[in-house]
Amino acid sequence: MKRSIAKVNRVAGPSARARVLVATLLLMLGVGACSSEPSAESRPSSSIATEGADPGSEATHDLPAPVLGQTVYVPVYSHIYFHDEKRAINLTATLSVRNTDRQRPIAVTSVQYYGSNGDLVRRYLERDLVLAPMASREFVVEEDDTSGGAGASFLVEWHADSEVSEPVIESVMISATSAQGISFVSPGRVVQRYLAADQATE
Repeated sequence: MKRSIAKVNRVAGPSARARVLVATLLLMLGVGACSSEPSAESRPSSSIATEGADPGSEATHDLPAPVLGQTVYVPVYSHIYFHDEKRAINLTATLSVRNTDRQRPIAVTSVQYYGSNGDLVRRYLERDLVLAPMASREFVVEEDDTSGGAGASFLVEWHADSEVSEPVIESVMISATSAQGISFVSPGRVVQRYLAADQATE
């Protein structure tokens, strides 16, 4: 009887080991395939929204809505103080108006320069200025012109015949008279927005 059992074990042993070996290889292959496929949490998310994406989904970059016109307030500094209010450095100020729309022109209807006390110092336009797509225009306050004061500002108005992307309107101040030089940028703030020909929102 013992010989019969031993014989059976010797016959069955190799096939059982083969099955165990095959099962082990299949398990290893399955684990490797799972580990090579990144999970939803580990996959890097795209930072650019694709066309046709769900409008209810969260967008990484929120583009401003197209508009028909704006009134933009731009801070300007004809001079800045240092040490105390009795010593100042005069600055050259450049107002830059840039049409960012690649297909449609815009018309700049008014560029007004105001002083620190709120008084109108100068008007820069006698008629509408049309900026072609991607075009720009600059308006300069010279360094020795301190009529506006440290709290001066520009008020810029523009409009378009159809909805366009918002223009970039900002001022750049610079002085190269000191040993190190000074320069900085002051962005414009929209104070009134025109969404339709007969509708304005503040």
